[in-house]
Amino acid sequence: MTSQVTDAASGLFMIEVKSKALGANHMDQNAAALTEKIRLLSPEQAAEVEDFIEFLRFRGQERGLTRAAATASEPAFEAVWSNSEDDAYDAL
Repeated sequence: MTSQVTDAASGLFMIEVKSKALGANHMDQNAAALTEKIRLLSPEQAAEVEDFIEFLRFRGQERGLTRAAATASEPAFEAVWSNSEDDAYDAL
């Protein structure tokens, strides 16, 4: 099932919801409810929703990059962190 909701007043906001299953599942119900709520917003409010969605997506990508950088740097810091001089601190 594919449904599109376009804010006719501004032409800026479009949501496409695609369902892989034939029956309505929980995700489809949530998407339909959100689509209906967004459809009722003013063009300015719909633009804010779209901006917020992009913020959430970017934040998730940023966190992933931070975790990847931390993981990649562990071997370099291992030589500094693991030494006999710091063993006393490890016991704390």
